[in-house]
Formats: sequence, C-alpha cells, structure tokens
Amino acid sequence: MTRVALPLMVLAIAAFPGLALAEEGSPWQKGAAIAVRKAVDDNVTVGIREITHPTEKNGDIKSLSADPDGTGLLVRISVHWNGRFLGTDYVTVVQWRFTESDHVSATVVSENSPTRVSDQAKMGLDDYLRETLFAELKTLVSGSHLADPATAFQSFQADVTALLAKPLRQVMVQECDKLLDRCKGLADKIAEHIKGHEAQAAGDDAKGVRLKAILEQMPNGEEEGRIEAAIKELQDEAKALRQEVQRWQGLTGQLAKRREELQLRRKAQAALEGA
Repeated sequence: MTRVALPLMVLAIAAFPGLALAEEGSPWQKGAAIAVRKAVDDNVTVGIREITHPTEKNGDIKSLSADPDGTGLLVRISVHWNGRFLGTDYVTVVQWRFTESDHVSATVVSENSPTRVSDQAKMGLDDYLRETLFAELKTLVSGSHLADPATAFQSFQADVTALLAKPLRQVMVQECDKLLDRCKGLADKIAEHIKGHEAQAAGDDAKGVRLKAILEQMPNGEEEGRIEAAIKELQDEAKALRQEVQRWQGLTGQLAKRREELQLRRKAQAALEGA
C-alpha cells in the first residue's frame, strides 16, 4: 500500500468515530441514539473543550456511546484535545442523561488533564448541552425519519378492530371517517419514515466507499484496523436501517387492508343511516 500523510489518516478516523448505538430499548430510545450520531460532531466537542478547558486547543471525538437508561438515554462523549504549549494529548469524558421530554444532567466523569474542570465550567457544560444540543436532538428525534410510527400503528389497529366488532347501529359514519383520516396520516408518516431511512442508509454506503478508498492507500497498522472497524459499523447500520424499511413496508400493506375494511364498513354505515 502507498503511505498517505498522517493528517489524512487522522481526518478519516475522526470523521467516522466509533459509536455504540442502543440495540435495545423503545423506538424513541433507538431514534434518539441515531440522532446522537447525527448531532454530536467536532463542533460539539470543540464546544465542550472550550467550556471545560478554555485555554487549551482542538477537540474531536475519541469515542461516543448511547445506551438506554430507564426511559431515557445515557450518552458518553469522550473528547480528545491538546495542551496549548506542548500539544500533549488529553481526554475528557462527559456523561449526559436526557429523556424524551427533559434534559437531566451533563457531568464530567473522567479526564487525564492535570487541570481540573471548575465548578463554573461544569455549570456551563450542563447549560450548553441542555440549551443547544438537547434542543437539536428533540427536533431530530421528532422528525418523521426518526420517530418510529409503530406505536401509533398499534393503537390504530386496536381502534379499528374495536370499531369493526361493533354492530352497525352502534357506529356512526363520522367514526369511520376519523379512522380513515388516521389511516392516511399513518401511511404518509410511514412513507416519510421509509424515505428518510433509505437516504440515511445510502449515506452510510457512501461514507463506507470513501473510507475504503482511503484504506487502500494506508499502510498496515492500528489506523487501518480502526478504519476497517468503522466501515463495518457503517455497513451494519445500513443493514439495520434497511431491515426497518422492510418492516415498515409490511405495515404499509397492513394499512391498505385496514383502509379497505373501513371503506366497506363506512358504505354500510352510510346506507343504514340513509335508510
């Protein structure tokens, strides 16, 4: 292999840091874990470093994890930065907890710098993640491409089943219309969900291709192994996203069947009420 300049290797690794996504948990927790990957970038880690160690320099992601924590999410962000004068490598680890509705806390849980984080900086860090990053995550997770419609679909299924089980004289046409409106809204939601995940999977594919091109120019060594691991992570995520797309496509088929059942029931209700 042809040796490439060190900055290129560093750039390749920094651009695709390892992230342990939540493999278990609620649809919201899984969506939030994906949103963390989209939101936590070098701008965020530089921001963390500027708050915790304002006189030093740089700030990039060393590692990132997102795991279910009760009904919320526990995120650990390891920020690599350098001393201003000697360029010494340091790492500050931030632990951040939040739920679907609230920021809970952000704390420094570990670091190897001789300069400790001040109490004022700790408060500033909590404010920064609450007011800046949490607000962005709420927007991302509530977006149609992240918010899993499965829960709404289950509720819709139960309501349709209950309506169809009732005698004709106990149901009004308006009840059928309301469920048909919900059916259309769910179908639109799922279609947007599928589109968003297909786009994200394609993005992962593109990142993997770029990393493979860089990998072909690299000498054997630790960096090569890390990039291979990043490529596999992207491939695994793209596969998981496409599996979710298949699941939602199945829901689309079920929705179409329920729509037909509701439309037939509505015709019968309209005929009865018009009699």
